[in-house]
Amino acid sequence: MNYTLLTKGAPIKFLLAEDDHDDQMIFMESIHDILVPIEVSIVADGEKVLEFFKVADNPTPDVIFLDVNMPLMTGIECLKRIRKNEKFAQIPCVILSTSNSKKDIEECYKHGANLYLLKPQDYKTLTKMINMVLGLNWKEYSAPEQKSFFITEKEI
Repeated sequence: MNYTLLTKGAPIKFLLAEDDHDDQMIFMESIHDILVPIEVSIVADGEKVLEFFKVADNPTPDVIFLDVNMPLMTGIECLKRIRKNEKFAQIPCVILSTSNSKKDIEECYKHGANLYLLKPQDYKTLTKMINMVLGLNWKEYSAPEQKSFFITEKEI
């Protein structure tokens, strides 16, 4: 069966790790244009992601969106820790960042991010990117070749 989050049959749960309030608002605006129920938990840094997982009542996210450049703990360090934790290692991690640094992209790929999305200039393109993430078959997903790992608005 082709399992996508769109066929899940229950509200989709996102965890967004983003320190910039404006980017948080753009993300929320983007998901309002998606016609499936999505619940978003927002944290401001990598340390808060790890704290989020320690709270038993918090929902296990279907997808984690990580910014690379955050205070206290970067998205890359947070990704490394998520991938080392058996309980959370299989959750899809999508990097959503303004950084197009080759080093950042390679580090995220090396440490198990599923996709690296370069933040677009407008929320409509971000909506298309999120829809693309929702349409992936995560049950049978394998990491793409590195050349397909980094996605900009030009590829959407």
